[in-house]
Amino acid sequence: MSVAVPAHNFGIEHLDCLECGDLITNPICPDCIAKAFEDWIRKYPRLAKKVLFKIKKFLKGHKHFDEDSQLCVICKSKKAWSCPYCFTEHIFDLLKQAKASNEVLREYLRFFNFDFGDFSGKWGYWKEGEKLNIY
Repeated sequence: MSVAVPAHNFGIEHLDCLECGDLITNPICPDCIAKAFEDWIRKYPRLAKKVLFKIKKFLKGHKHFDEDSQLCVICKSKKAWSCPYCFTEHIFDLLKQAKASNEVLREYLRFFNFDFGDFSGKWGYWKEGEKLNIY
């Protein structure tokens, strides 16, 4: 997941996701999602070791978007620069790259699914979840 923002947008609060450009209607910041993910993934130490470093590096690389973003409904910080769908899709891709089992992927999608199908128009990992028989 790469984020690109035209220079004229710096310093201006944005309400859209910097990845997909859609309006963020569930403003939960990537930091809060990452904290919840970290709590969950710890029961899979091999995967945690492979994935958490990449997530922390990703978040650190995007800190410059903090304070120009929507207010997170959980931590109340202005850090919701990515919609929960895009960030959780990024984590899902990292889990697949780390060769997570189908069981782990199914569990992840049960806990961290922000792909609302018809409602979001994304149809990304929701379709993969169907193939994993989680719905």
